[in-house]
Amino acid sequence: TMSRSRAAISATSATASFDLSGWQLEGVSFTFPPGSVLRPAGFMVVAADLVAFRNTYGSTVVPIGVFGGNLQNNGERLRLVQPGATPSEDRVIDDLRYDSELPWPVVTRGLGPSLQLIDPLQDNRRPANWTAEPVDAPLLATPGSANSRRATLEPFPTVWLNEVLPANLDGLRDRAGDRDPWVELHNASDAVVDLSGLFLSSSVSNLTA
Repeated sequence: TMSRSRAAISATSATASFDLSGWQLEGVSFTFPPGSVLRPAGFMVVAADLVAFRNTYGSTVVPIGVFGGNLQNNGERLRLVQPGATPSEDRVIDDLRYDSELPWPVVTRGLGPSLQLIDPLQDNRRPANWTAEPVDAPLLATPGSANSRRATLEPFPTVWLNEVLPANLDGLRDRAGDRDPWVELHNASDAVVDLSGLFLSSSVSNLTA
């Protein structure tokens, strides 16, 4: 889960622990201190202000550390990185770009609720896998515990925007002989996917745009 002043990391394995010592949370410039072990199915919180966190959520959950600055309300990119022997050997464990505009939940834009992952066993890069509590809910965030909006979702279609050429200067031509921009879709599964009723659009509010 995420809010402007904190971020929570969870483990989806029910049997394995993960030693995050020395790992980095890019986007908020945080390096996990020695002994940062994430237990099976556990949670780990980092916060911008320990006093404000304790005053808001109590002393039961203690953040593992403090990051500099704040998470941006208008969207930001976060990456969990396991450093390698050299920068070229770094491993990106998770990479997320959240936003405050549709199709992301706009209620998280500084109004109180945290941004919550719905199904941790599915792709967390998809906006449809994120939600938030209403602003009048009794519990707006759940740091250090399972998300209040956690649920099992139907599998997402295995279809991706795979390649985009916005300026086709010397590439493929269409049937009219023009070098127009183009977009490629890819079905990553071994089954046929019916795209009937789906839209390819640059606007969530106007799907035919």
